[in-house]
Amino acid sequence: KDPITGEEGDKGYVLFAKHDDAKQCVETGAGEWSESERIMKSQGKKGRASAYPESAVALILGPRGETINGLRDRVGAPMLSLRGAGLNGTHANQSSERLHFVCKGGVEALEQLQPALEEMLCSVHEQLAEKLANAPPRNEAEEEESG
Repeated sequence: KDPITGEEGDKGYVLFAKHDDAKQCVETGAGEWSESERIMKSQGKKGRASAYPESAVALILGPRGETINGLRDRVGAPMLSLRGAGLNGTHANQSSERLHFVCKGGVEALEQLQPALEEMLCSVHEQLAEKLANAPPRNEAEEEESG
């Protein structure tokens, strides 16, 4: 269901056991890569394959939380946090283990939130793309696991 309207939607979420199965789903146009999964993998233990060369979570939060707190202040919300499986501050009653933002604020703050998040995530992706462009080539086994 759409969290705002409560109406049924046409989207779902599937977690594939094998990268090749997910890749085939995306290549046929029946699905899209999950940015939540990619970002969560970048946060994982050393040696765990990730599409990203460093923690995207760290870039979203910024040093000492400066990036996410700056965005919170910019939109005028009293609370903005990043949640998901394995992240500090994750609560047992959260609606999803996937990466997501939780924001509390008035109508004005919430109206500004999506464009501000899009801008911030675009910046994060630009930083990651630059690091990937300058990184040494990866072997095929790493690429298949990082999907």
